[in-house]
Amino acid sequence: MSSLLPIIINGVLERCPHQGCNHTCCEFANGNFIVLYPGELERAEEAGLPITHLQTTPDGAGGYLATCHAKDKACCDGGYKPLDCASYPLFPVVCEDGSLDALLKGSKCPLQAKDLTEHREWVQLQWTQLASSVENLKQWLHSVQLVGYEPTGEF
Repeated sequence: MSSLLPIIINGVLERCPHQGCNHTCCEFANGNFIVLYPGELERAEEAGLPITHLQTTPDGAGGYLATCHAKDKACCDGGYKPLDCASYPLFPVVCEDGSLDALLKGSKCPLQAKDLTEHREWVQLQWTQLASSVENLKQWLHSVQLVGYEPTGEF
C-alpha cells in the first residue's frame, strides 16, 4: 500500500453539530451504506485503526460496502472513519474531462450547498489525491451505486 493514501480519523463539518439532525448520516435504516474504496479497509487495518464498528461486505468491484454500528456516532467510537463518511454529505463524480468533482449530496443531510463550499474543496482534494495513488479508483467510482444522493446543481 502507498503511504500517500489518506487515513481519515475524524471528518467534522463545523456546522454539523448545530443542525439538530443527531448524525442521521450515520443511520442505516433505509438500505444505505458506507463505501470503502479499494484498499481502504486493508490500509486502516495495517495502520492498527479500530474497525470493529464497521460491518463490511465486498462490493464486487474491489472495495467494500459497510454499515456502522458505533454507539457514539459522532466519533465512530474512536475508530476508523472511512473517507466516504469524512466526505459526507458530498461524494465525487468523474467528470467528462476525467477530473473529480464533489457534485453529489446526501439527501438526508440538512446542510445546504452554500454551507458546504469549503468542505467541497476538501472532498475534491482528498479524492483527487487518492485517484493518483489508487489504481482504477475512477473506474470504481463509476461502479458505486449510492443510496440517497442527488446532484447538488448549486455550486
